[in-house]
Amino acid sequence: FLLQEFTEDVSRVPTYLHYQSLRNFEDLPALPLGYPGMFFLALFPAAYRAVMDKRTVAWAGGDLSKIQIRKGKRAYYERKFADAA
Repeated sequence: FLLQEFTEDVSRVPTYLHYQSLRNFEDLPALPLGYPGMFFLALFPAAYRAVMDKRTVAWAGGDLSKIQIRKGKRAYYERKFADAA
């Protein structure tokens, strides 16, 4: 480990970016279960997809161009969420 380089990198972060002063944007999606619930849900990829895919498409208003979709899966999601558009 090169800890001296790590601490030097961290020290380059502007001092005005404090965690306590982070802004909240109401129009951004939120986790449905909080961090502990999402960690548990992520143990089951099919359940995670069932919950998060619907929420992500709803957030985008059915516009799949706003969502980063893995290469080769776009046609699948276009068929799956054709009625959301």
